[in-house]
Amino acid sequence: MADGDFHRLEWEKVKIDDGTYEAAAVMDVNNDGVPDIVCGEYWYEGPHWTKHKLCDVLFQSEYYDDFSTIAMDVNGDGYTDVVTGGWFGKTLVWRENPKGQPVEWKTHEVDECGCIETTRAWDIDGDGQLEIVPNTPQ
Repeated sequence: MADGDFHRLEWEKVKIDDGTYEAAAVMDVNNDGVPDIVCGEYWYEGPHWTKHKLCDVLFQSEYYDDFSTIAMDVNGDGYTDVVTGGWFGKTLVWRENPKGQPVEWKTHEVDECGCIETTRAWDIDGDGQLEIVPNTPQ
């Protein structure tokens, strides 16, 4: 690439909600090839950010009990699910994508492991699969 062949990236800021959730993820919820956003109780269908209810999330002490949003296909059905944890509920959960159906997502308890500040996903053992690591400082 020669000098002067660079193109400036332009961004447009678009407010899609007034929610005050702790985390979000970009993923293709409905497998249409268009990125969507998942955040707290909702997912926003790209490219126009149509709001859909995902599930109810506990609200306590000015916070929603949803301190991470890790996108992964937990059950191997070809649809991306969400893994999260909460401080107040002290539980690691995964929310099952209903395969693009217009219904709320079922929440599955993985473990009651203590107050979760956040969760991370790493391939700790090098097997090509992500492991979920909840940060439980208490």
